[in-house]
Amino acid sequence: MLKEYLSFEDVTKLLDSAPSSVENVLAQDCSEDFGRVFRFVCAFSPHVCKQEFKEYRFESIARQGIRTHLKSHINDAKANYSEEEKKTFSTRNQLFKSSKNGKIYL
Repeated sequence: MLKEYLSFEDVTKLLDSAPSSVENVLAQDCSEDFGRVFRFVCAFSPHVCKQEFKEYRFESIARQGIRTHLKSHINDAKANYSEEEKKTFSTRNQLFKSSKNGKIYL
């Protein structure tokens, strides 16, 4: 079952999964298919970081940039978060979509 919010443990497990899992789960995909502009925004900790990676025509370059950025967030958290911060950590899974009044919320 898909979880709306991920714990610290869930996020650290992403490092051991498929490479694209990190950006699919922790980045907002704001790409524009019409203009072939690929744009990903960091959603690891939205109140702290809004880093954006944008590339014209080359999705792989934008994906690699956001993937590297997100992995640095995860590794930094593993090294520097206290046990209490790790227990209380939560971030929204960007793959989770809920419907309310016919609208999709990301």
